[in-house]
Amino acid sequence: MTLLDHLLGLFGLTPTQVRWRWRRLREQAREGSLVARVGAWAFPEGGYRYTGTIAAINAVLFAVAVMLARDAEALLGVPAPIMVRLGAWTVPHVWAGQLWRLVTSVFLHFGALHLLFNSMALVQLGPLLEEIYGRSRFLALYLATGVAGFAATVWWRSGDPEAFISVGAGASGAIFGLIGAALVLSRRGGRLSSHLRAYITQWAIYGLVMGFLLGADNVAHIGGLGTGALFARWVSPDRPDGRIWGAVELLCLVVVVASFGLAVIS
Repeated sequence: MTLLDHLLGLFGLTPTQVRWRWRRLREQAREGSLVARVGAWAFPEGGYRYTGTIAAINAVLFAVAVMLARDAEALLGVPAPIMVRLGAWTVPHVWAGQLWRLVTSVFLHFGALHLLFNSMALVQLGPLLEEIYGRSRFLALYLATGVAGFAATVWWRSGDPEAFISVGAGASGAIFGLIGAALVLSRRGGRLSSHLRAYITQWAIYGLVMGFLLGADNVAHIGGLGTGALFARWVSPDRPDGRIWGAVELLCLVVVVASFGLAVIS
């Protein structure tokens, strides 16, 4: 059994099933139905959804990283210098004033599996939280928890000289932020059932345990989780977005664009 067979087996797939699904996607694209399905997912009932945009940005930036590496092995692990060039955080860079790296790092990933697992979590949790909060508050939640998670890990590592060579990136802090918000919201009853609450709790525990076993950045995970929980306690999902949250949404977009602009010119 090849490595590809093992990887597909994790998701209950076989190479034959993948080929069949790819052929079906091509047929749907020719018929025009695939475009309609993607449009209905990204723009439900005429509204805009950030979940799909964030997932697409993550994928595009990973493709850029692989192309800059000019090596197929980058699919399994993008070299650290390229990640830093694209905006991944390091303790020295952040303490030197490049705080924008705490933003750009949220959208960067080291490898295909890193991107895949985070994307799977995002597309499962994102639409749920975005529907509950609305797009403005969802974007603020996602960005705030991702940045807070990395800020926590930079602060935690600042006392360790060996940690100064660490390079960090990934959406997992923001993903744990969504989990933290979902856990708090589920305790209020209503749209999140007790069954879903138990599922999300197990997911959070599993993620932290796997992060510990794989040497992932659990400080960022816990920082994102706690920030998401605080966000859910302070921000009510029952009110319309309004002008204030519209301004917050615009500010978030400006911060993201400006951060990647600084990454380009730095």
